[in-house]
Amino acid sequence: MRNLCLTVLILGIVLGFSVLEARSQTDEGQQKSQEIAALFNKTKHKVKEKRGIRIEIFIDIKSEPVVKGNVSEYSGRYKSDTDDWLDLKVSANGQIEAAGSEPAPQKSRRFRLKDAKIEGALLTAIKVYEDGSLEKFEAAFLNRTVRLDQNGAETTVFGLGVRFDPPKMDLDVGFVINKLFYELK
Repeated sequence: MRNLCLTVLILGIVLGFSVLEARSQTDEGQQKSQEIAALFNKTKHKVKEKRGIRIEIFIDIKSEPVVKGNVSEYSGRYKSDTDDWLDLKVSANGQIEAAGSEPAPQKSRRFRLKDAKIEGALLTAIKVYEDGSLEKFEAAFLNRTVRLDQNGAETTVFGLGVRFDPPKMDLDVGFVINKLFYELK
Protein backbone atom coordinates (compact mmCIF):
# COMPACT_ATOMS: atom_id res chain seq x y z
CA MET A 1 0.00 0.00 0.00
CA ARG A 2 2.79 2.38 0.85
CA ASN A 3 4.54 1.71 -2.50
CA LEU A 4 1.25 2.32 -4.34
CA CYS A 5 0.78 5.69 -2.59
CA LEU A 6 4.37 6.65 -3.36
CA THR A 7 3.96 5.65 -7.02
CA VAL A 8 0.73 7.66 -7.31
CA LEU A 9 2.41 10.66 -5.68
CA ILE A 10 5.41 10.53 -8.04
CA LEU A 11 3.12 10.05 -11.05
CA GLY A 12 1.05 13.06 -9.95
CA ILE A 13 4.14 15.23 -9.59
CA VAL A 14 5.47 14.19 -13.03
CA LEU A 15 2.11 14.85 -14.69
CA GLY A 16 1.82 18.19 -12.90
CA PHE A 17 5.21 19.32 -14.20
CA SER A 18 4.27 18.16 -17.72
CA VAL A 19 1.08 20.23 -17.64
CA LEU A 20 2.94 23.26 -16.28
CA GLU A 21 5.62 22.96 -18.97
CA ALA A 22 3.01 22.66 -21.74
CA ARG A 23 1.10 25.66 -20.33
CA SER A 24 4.36 27.63 -20.09
CA GLN A 25 5.17 26.91 -23.74
CA THR A 26 1.64 27.90 -24.80
CA ASP A 27 1.81 31.12 -22.75
CA GLU A 28 5.21 31.94 -24.27
CA GLY A 29 3.82 31.31 -27.78
CA GLN A 30 0.83 33.57 -27.10
CA GLN A 31 3.08 36.29 -25.70
CA LYS A 32 5.40 36.19 -28.72
CA SER A 33 2.40 36.23 -31.09
CA GLN A 34 1.06 39.31 -29.30
CA GLU A 35 4.48 41.01 -29.48
CA ILE A 36 4.71 40.36 -33.22
CA ALA A 37 1.12 41.58 -33.75
CA ALA A 38 1.97 44.79 -31.87
CA LEU A 39 4.78 45.49 -34.37
CA PHE A 40 2.15 45.76 -37.10
CA ASN A 41 -0.18 48.15 -35.22
CA LYS A 42 -0.14 51.81 -36.19
CA THR A 43 -2.34 54.82 -35.57
CA LYS A 44 -1.74 58.19 -37.17
CA HIS A 45 -3.97 61.26 -37.24
CA LYS A 46 -2.53 64.48 -38.56
CA VAL A 47 -4.25 67.71 -39.57
CA LYS A 48 -2.52 70.55 -41.41
CA GLU A 49 -4.06 73.85 -42.39
CA LYS A 50 -2.30 76.25 -44.64
CA ARG A 51 -3.83 79.28 -46.41
CA GLY A 52 -7.36 78.00 -45.87
CA ILE A 53 -6.63 74.50 -47.15
CA ARG A 54 -7.09 71.67 -44.69
CA ILE A 55 -5.31 68.35 -45.17
CA GLU A 56 -6.16 65.50 -42.87
CA ILE A 57 -4.33 62.19 -42.74
CA PHE A 58 -5.76 59.27 -40.79
CA ILE A 59 -4.67 55.66 -40.65
CA ASP A 60 -5.45 53.01 -38.09
CA ILE A 61 -3.96 49.52 -38.39
CA LYS A 62 -4.76 46.84 -35.83
CA SER A 63 -3.31 43.34 -35.94
CA GLU A 64 -4.30 40.36 -33.85
CA PRO A 65 -3.05 36.76 -33.75
CA VAL A 66 -5.28 34.11 -35.33
CA VAL A 67 -5.38 30.50 -34.18
CA LYS A 68 -7.01 28.19 -36.73
CA GLY A 69 -8.89 25.07 -35.67
CA ASN A 70 -6.90 22.87 -38.05
CA VAL A 71 -3.22 23.72 -38.71
CA SER A 72 -3.54 22.68 -42.37
CA GLU A 73 -5.71 25.82 -42.85
CA TYR A 74 -2.49 27.88 -42.67
CA SER A 75 -1.31 26.38 -45.99
CA GLY A 76 -1.06 28.62 -49.01
CA ARG A 77 0.95 31.22 -50.87
CA TYR A 78 1.66 34.39 -48.93
CA LYS A 79 2.85 37.53 -50.73
CA SER A 80 4.29 40.82 -49.42
CA ASP A 81 4.09 44.38 -50.77
CA THR A 82 7.74 43.97 -51.80
CA ASP A 83 6.75 41.04 -54.09
CA ASP A 84 8.48 38.60 -51.79
CA TRP A 85 6.62 35.38 -51.08
CA LEU A 86 6.30 32.40 -48.78
CA ASP A 87 4.83 29.05 -49.84
CA LEU A 88 3.60 27.15 -46.82
CA LYS A 89 2.32 23.56 -46.81
CA VAL A 90 1.02 22.29 -43.48
CA SER A 91 -0.43 18.79 -43.18
CA ALA A 92 -3.22 17.94 -40.73
CA ASN A 93 -0.66 16.22 -38.47
CA GLY A 94 1.51 19.38 -38.32
CA GLN A 95 4.25 18.49 -40.84
CA ILE A 96 5.46 21.75 -42.38
CA GLU A 97 7.23 22.47 -45.66
CA ALA A 98 7.99 26.07 -46.53
CA ALA A 99 10.13 28.13 -48.87
CA GLY A 100 10.15 31.80 -49.66
CA SER A 101 12.01 35.02 -50.27
CA GLU A 102 12.65 38.20 -48.32
CA PRO A 103 13.96 41.67 -49.17
CA ALA A 104 17.72 42.14 -49.42
CA PRO A 105 19.83 45.11 -50.60
CA GLN A 106 20.57 43.86 -54.12
CA LYS A 107 17.66 41.49 -54.81
CA SER A 108 15.33 39.20 -52.89
CA ARG A 109 17.03 36.44 -50.95
CA ARG A 110 15.57 32.91 -51.09
CA PHE A 111 15.31 30.50 -48.18
CA ARG A 112 13.57 27.36 -46.99
CA LEU A 113 12.35 26.65 -43.47
CA LYS A 114 13.59 23.71 -41.45
CA ASP A 115 12.42 22.44 -38.05
CA ALA A 116 9.26 24.52 -38.45
CA LYS A 117 6.63 24.41 -35.67
CA ILE A 118 3.26 26.04 -35.20
CA GLU A 119 2.23 26.76 -31.62
CA GLY A 120 -1.08 28.59 -31.50
CA ALA A 121 -0.62 31.52 -33.91
CA LEU A 122 3.21 31.41 -33.70
CA LEU A 123 5.35 29.91 -36.48
CA THR A 124 8.99 29.30 -35.59
CA ALA A 125 11.73 27.71 -37.68
CA ILE A 126 15.28 28.02 -38.92
CA LYS A 127 15.78 29.79 -42.26
CA VAL A 128 18.26 28.04 -44.52
CA TYR A 129 19.46 30.36 -47.28
CA GLU A 130 20.72 29.22 -50.70
CA ASP A 131 24.31 29.87 -49.59
CA GLY A 132 23.82 27.55 -46.57
CA SER A 133 23.72 30.26 -43.91
CA LEU A 134 21.14 29.93 -41.12
CA GLU A 135 18.96 32.41 -39.29
CA LYS A 136 16.12 32.27 -36.75
CA PHE A 137 12.59 32.67 -38.16
CA GLU A 138 9.72 33.91 -36.00
CA ALA A 139 6.30 34.93 -37.30
CA ALA A 140 2.65 35.11 -36.26
CA PHE A 141 -0.50 34.40 -38.23
CA LEU A 142 -2.47 37.66 -38.07
CA ASN A 143 -5.68 39.37 -39.04
CA ARG A 144 -4.66 42.89 -40.05
CA THR A 145 -7.43 45.50 -40.12
CA VAL A 146 -6.83 48.83 -41.88
CA ARG A 147 -9.05 51.92 -41.58
CA LEU A 148 -8.13 54.98 -43.67
CA ASP A 149 -10.58 57.48 -42.17
CA GLN A 150 -12.28 57.82 -38.82
CA ASN A 151 -15.74 56.96 -40.09
CA GLY A 152 -14.70 54.79 -43.00
CA ALA A 153 -14.90 51.13 -43.78
CA GLU A 154 -12.36 48.67 -42.50
CA THR A 155 -10.47 46.16 -44.60
CA THR A 156 -9.24 42.99 -42.92
CA VAL A 157 -6.72 40.61 -44.45
CA PHE A 158 -5.20 37.40 -43.12
CA GLY A 159 -1.48 36.83 -43.37
CA LEU A 160 1.82 36.16 -41.70
CA GLY A 161 3.69 38.89 -39.82
CA VAL A 162 7.42 38.18 -39.75
CA ARG A 163 9.79 39.76 -37.24
CA PHE A 164 13.44 40.21 -38.26
CA ASP A 165 15.62 40.03 -35.18
CA PRO A 166 18.17 41.49 -35.73
CA PRO A 167 16.81 43.83 -38.43
CA LYS A 168 17.99 43.40 -42.02
CA MET A 169 20.43 46.23 -42.73
CA ASP A 170 22.64 47.63 -45.40
CA LEU A 171 23.32 51.21 -44.42
CA ASP A 172 25.27 51.91 -47.62
CA VAL A 173 22.02 51.84 -49.58
CA GLY A 174 19.72 52.95 -46.72
CA PHE A 175 18.14 49.52 -46.34
CA VAL A 176 16.71 48.71 -42.88
CA ILE A 177 13.77 46.37 -42.27
CA ASN A 178 12.60 44.85 -39.00
CA LYS A 179 9.24 43.36 -40.07
CA LEU A 180 7.35 42.19 -43.13
CA PHE A 181 3.70 41.24 -43.66
CA TYR A 182 2.94 38.43 -46.10
CA GLU A 183 -0.75 38.39 -47.12
CA LEU A 184 -2.44 35.06 -47.93
CA LYS A 185 -3.38 35.15 -51.62
